Amino acid sequence: MLGYKPPQNTYSLAASARSASTFATLGFFLLPFENLAIAPSAGWPAIAPIFFFASVLLSLNSMSFSVAKVRTVVALVIISSCGWISTYVLGLDNRFFVRDVFDAFAALTLGVCFAICLARVFRPGVRADLQIRGYLNAYALGSTIAIGTSSLLYLLSKAGVSFASYLALIILKRNEEMNRFAFFFAEPSFVSVHILGVLIPLTWLAWRLDLTLERNRLLGLGLAYILISVLLLDSARFWIDMCFLAATSAFFYITRSFKKVSIKTLLFAMTIALPTSNFILFNEGLLGSLTMGRVQASDDLLITLNSDDSLASRFFRTDAAYQAWKEYPQYLITGAGFGNIGALIDVGYQKALDNFRSSYMKEVIQIGESGSGPNIFNMHAKTIGEFGLIVYLLLLFALFDRRFCFLFLTIFWCYLQFDSYAFYGLWIYVVARACLPLIEKPTKQTKIGIENAS
Repeated sequence: MLGYKPPQNTYSLAASARSASTFATLGFFLLPFENLAIAPSAGWPAIAPIFFFASVLLSLNSMSFSVAKVRTVVALVIISSCGWISTYVLGLDNRFFVRDVFDAFAALTLGVCFAICLARVFRPGVRADLQIRGYLNAYALGSTIAIGTSSLLYLLSKAGVSFASYLALIILKRNEEMNRFAFFFAEPSFVSVHILGVLIPLTWLAWRLDLTLERNRLLGLGLAYILISVLLLDSARFWIDMCFLAATSAFFYITRSFKKVSIKTLLFAMTIALPTSNFILFNEGLLGSLTMGRVQASDDLLITLNSDDSLASRFFRTDAAYQAWKEYPQYLITGAGFGNIGALIDVGYQKALDNFRSSYMKEVIQIGESGSGPNIFNMHAKTIGEFGLIVYLLLLFALFDRRFCFLFLTIFWCYLQFDSYAFYGLWIYVVARACLPLIEKPTKQTKIGIENAS
């Protein structure tokens, strides 16, 4: 592959590589700490992406700039331009276009930096299983500290220990009064997002690389998250997500399809999943039990989706985009352009407001006053809204691989209520899909490199 790599100094290159590795390791350690007061963002107050960004900056002198990477950037700009031009021609300008596109670009940059940090361990001639151990152990250590400290802090705070309450006010960005337990995440619903989008993919990666000790540690941490959540957590999304995870894991285990699923098995799963989901969604007793009474089933889907405040505020954004597509169906083809989903939210805002049945109006009012920003808490709707339905379907087709079907479905589900370009789940999947086949079926040249490295 053609590319340009600047001249390198051996000593400075080695020093930069060590520093880059240190920052990336710190980033993995900080993955479970997503509600610290020092985080720059209030919506998703994570600081780990900053460390991944710093790691990439320190390794720039060893990176090449290939023609393929340039083509990807150019393609993104061209596709986005179609949407941007469409909104301009139709007079649907986003009130906060520059802000939203900049925020989306910043998030995408941070996500790509995380992918680069993870992909570095899969370079030819490098023992990926040895290199990634440091990352996984750092994450396991951080998770252990986060689980233990947050649980203790919450219990002491509820017991009336003033020091614990004061400490929480200092170190937490949101939910600083700890009215609802959420470990070190911004809100309770983010717990299952982390489990599905970070913990499960990293555990899956450890399993595919035959890292038994690391895999077992991560499974233990997952069990700790779930058990403590059962005792202390109050989140409808958590219960729904854990039911999905349990059902999906059981299906892949029974059909022995974790490593590769057949088309017949996949079609069989769909024939079971669709009617089952429909039955649960409209069964008041069962849905209420699965969500600890937070979501109420009804023949009217809008009533069901608006019965939980958190679910209602997230669905509002997706409904606003849907209303915009109904009014301007051409956006299903062109999209509104990268980072410009806010233009569609503005168009569909009033009709979505008419469908809003919840008494929790804070976020809806904020959207009306300040725009939705580049995030609508649904990556699927966001991708269609920004790039169009055709691009969305092409992306799904390009990403899907029967060897990674369990991970694909887990990430797919996770992004139904989360949509940051900086979030880790999608990037773990992309790196795993691109790099793991090289590890599992190494070429002769790669084998020689591995032997020399060891």
